[in-house]
This record gives sequence, C-alpha cells and structure tokens, in this order.
Amino acid sequence: MVIYSYRGERLAEHSYLVLRLYCGAFGAAHEKLVAKRLNMNPEIVAKALRTACLLHDTGKALTKFQEGVKRGGGMRFHEVVSALLVYDTLSLALFGEGPVVRHALSFAAAYAVLQHHQAMRGFRAVLQEGLQHLIGLGCSIDKEVVEEVKLAARMAEHLFDAGSVLEAFERSVERASREGLCTMLQEFMSMLTNIASGHAPASLAVDKSSEWSAVWRRLQAVLPLFSAPLQLCDYLAAYLARGGKLRALHREMLLMLRRAPANLLKPSSASTPTAPRPKPRS
Repeated sequence: MVIYSYRGERLAEHSYLVLRLYCGAFGAAHEKLVAKRLNMNPEIVAKALRTACLLHDTGKALTKFQEGVKRGGGMRFHEVVSALLVYDTLSLALFGEGPVVRHALSFAAAYAVLQHHQAMRGFRAVLQEGLQHLIGLGCSIDKEVVEEVKLAARMAEHLFDAGSVLEAFERSVERASREGLCTMLQEFMSMLTNIASGHAPASLAVDKSSEWSAVWRRLQAVLPLFSAPLQLCDYLAAYLARGGKLRALHREMLLMLRRAPANLLKPSSASTPTAPRPKPRS
C-alpha cells in the first residue's frame, strides 16, 4: 500500500524533497551553529535535525487519514503523531549518546515537528486539541509507513545516512501497534509538557539533574533554529509540488536555492531510486 502525504503525492517524495531543501538551504553550516550553541557534537545535532525532516509527516500514515486523503480530505493534527514518532525514534537512535543529550535533542526535534504547521500557537494547546481529535478519530497507524520512509531514505542517501534512524523508526511503529498509539500519545503529551515546564525527564537519574538544567537553558534559546528551517522547507516543498500562493519569505528562499552553485530545484544527479508516481484516479 502506498502512503500519501497529499492527494497524488507520495509521502516518500515529499519527505525526500523537504530533507533535500533543508540540506541545501541550511545543512552543515546551520548544524555546526546549533551544535556550538548547545555545546554538542555537530554530527549528533545533524542526525536530530535531518530526522525531523525525514519523519515530519509520518503521522499522515494513520489509516483514517489515508482513507480521507483518497477523498481529497485533510489530515488535521497529523503533526502530533509525527512528533511522537520522531521523539520515540530519536530516543532509540541516540541511545548511545547519553541520557541528557538524547532527551534534549529528541525533545527539540519533536518540538520542531509539532510546530511545523502551528508556528503561531502554543504547543500545549496543539497537543491537547490534537489528542482529543485523534482519540475521537481512532488511532491506528499503517505499518507500510516503514517502507515509505525507507524509500525516502534511499532517495536521500547522499544527504543522510539514516541507517540507525530507520531501525529505530521501525521499532517505534511496532511499539505503537503493540501498546496502542493513543496510549503512547497520552504518555507523550504528559512527558513533553513536563519537560517544557522546566522539569527533567522522569527517566533521568537524579545525579544528571544539574547537567540537564544547563543543557535545557541552552536548548530553549535554540528551539527556533530547529523549528524555523522545517517550517520553511515544508512550505516550499508543498509549493513546488502542489502550487498555491508563495509568501515573500518563501519567495526569497526559492530564489536563494535557484542561485545556489548546485541547483537543488533540479532533479538530483545522484543515482538514487525515485518514488514511482501514483496512478491517476478516475
């Protein structure tokens, strides 16, 4: 089964394009800046930022959403499910980096995904309304999303070595199926709200509290550097694939990418597989 991000557009295609635009407009220079401000390894920060791009729309794989998109319907609050999957995935993929770094970057990436359609709203309101909507809708994720994300990762292998992320994502989807997505969403909402209120993650050892406090202070200052690139690249990717109105800020970004030495708005020269176009519906 194909997973769609929009009617006639595969999730793999959109995810790849967002990641590709992010790498062209921000990429390593941006990641080094964020890493410096957080006093963290740039490679680990890059993994968090690029994972957010790759997985930002995976919440659209809810079976109810996929039924609706075939009728031209929307997918309200898909970003809540996507944020959960990003947090859970990174918590697994960054396990070897230590609990403080792991929780901090997982939170930052999930926050960016949660806000990528809700930039002017507080994330607590988004979580609360989204949870109520999703529980009423019925929470069941299509496991085919794993293959769709793997396809996007193969297309973007020249941009991102996503091996450990893909393994962790598959485990996260399996957990959602086993434990129940709605149960995980309720736990996620409680955990994220607790962290945003200034409390250390409940699973963090007491002796790590001072280290967490120091990292949390730095992290709050750079959260916009996680969320703004994803918002910009997601909007621009949707415009390029679907058309519509282009705002002044996005127009400037489009011109910047067109003037880049390696034009990222043209098909990649890398020998990567492409997602097959869906058959037109009658």
